[in-house]
Amino acid sequence: MKAKYILAIAILALSLLALWSATAERMPWQKTFVQTDEYQAIQVPLGQVAAQNYGRMGFTKASICPVGSNWAVGTENGEILFINNDGEILWQNSLGIGKINFLTASKDGLSLYVAEQSSEGNIYCLDSSTGKNLWAFTAAKGVGSQPENRSMPSVSYLQTDDSGNIYAAVHRLGRTQTQKRAYFSRIYALAPTGKMLWQFPADQPMDAWVNHFCAAPGDGPLILSTATYEAPANAKYPDTLYWLDKKTGRSYLSLNIAPAETDRRTVVRSSPNMSEDGKTFSFITSDGRAFYYTTHGAKIWQRTISKEAMVAGSIINSIGRSAYITKDQIIFTTINTFNRDNWSLPTPVEHPSSNSIYIFDRQGVLQRKISLGGSIEDSFLGKELGAFAIGRNIHTKNYSVHGLNIINIKTGETILHYPTQGPCQAAAISSDGRYAAVAEAPATLENGQAIGSYMLHIIKI
Repeated sequence: MKAKYILAIAILALSLLALWSATAERMPWQKTFVQTDEYQAIQVPLGQVAAQNYGRMGFTKASICPVGSNWAVGTENGEILFINNDGEILWQNSLGIGKINFLTASKDGLSLYVAEQSSEGNIYCLDSSTGKNLWAFTAAKGVGSQPENRSMPSVSYLQTDDSGNIYAAVHRLGRTQTQKRAYFSRIYALAPTGKMLWQFPADQPMDAWVNHFCAAPGDGPLILSTATYEAPANAKYPDTLYWLDKKTGRSYLSLNIAPAETDRRTVVRSSPNMSEDGKTFSFITSDGRAFYYTTHGAKIWQRTISKEAMVAGSIINSIGRSAYITKDQIIFTTINTFNRDNWSLPTPVEHPSSNSIYIFDRQGVLQRKISLGGSIEDSFLGKELGAFAIGRNIHTKNYSVHGLNIINIKTGETILHYPTQGPCQAAAISSDGRYAAVAEAPATLENGQAIGSYMLHIIKI
């Protein structure tokens, strides 16, 4: 009897061990295969997160980076998952309590660089084949950190060059003693080993909000933008764009873009981006003005794609989000309509330029406008196709627009609309153009109903 009891316990223990091994390493039952007449997809859960209010500013984060035939995914929970096109998790690395803002890979795909928002504001380098931590650089040393006041550094953007160097934008938002916004930002250049090559500014952080830049190939410049809403009259860095020498980190040129009539300052958040040859760059301001420049600082053209309007005593406009340059075209995106006087208040109407893609030729002629019905939270441009993650429409609250849109940029044709219940936050296309991936987030509606899941969707194009 005793032997049978011991045997039963042993079998149970082995079964639990096998179950733990399966769930910890492969989680075989979590991925879900979905197929309809329109699409074929695999869904992979990204963990548990709190469902955010549908109408609030900011939202659940996620980042996707294609690496070879796999996907690196950064989550709100500070995890990196490496997933193949079959939805299998090849490795998983929990980096801490921070949020993952951005991912990019080295040119050879062997290293994965991770941008984090946390009390330390780390930049991590991981071995892309194993997920092993190779090094970490702590940006909080350069911009400060006050976690007790919820003022923590955020590494918002990363870019690599042909020499393997990594460039990073880091910012922190704080408050002065009089409760006005205070900004602390820096640009870092790191060697492939993680050693800091330079920081800009060299002496102290910029008193400006910086979360994006573009770096030209070769000896070309790094051009950063500012998104400072409130700045003191004696701000040391009041301009919109700054040019840096990539070898030294010294600034040799800056440009101030005059604000729109009702704005105090010009804000550029998710651009500039550069042409492949490094000769030109484009950017879009939050007030909806689109620009095309040479990297020497000469303006080629300017267009207004979202003009402010006065409606029922409120100034409304569609916010400019991103700018991209392809071989023959320049592409700009917009997001939701906002009340200029108070962003937390609803707008009386939806701006006609909201949630749209604007495609121009290099001469500045508008070729087409594509309205997608919801905020274009992320864009990824492949050789011919663009992947657009469609999130919330806080005005119409049309939840059917959520999902991924694959669009042929040259023709404007929608190749695929993949619907999701919750709003989408990140998108990418595989290097071979055969697959796309999109990250969905959960949300809570005004009536308390929860929609969507924190999920990666891998879709066959």
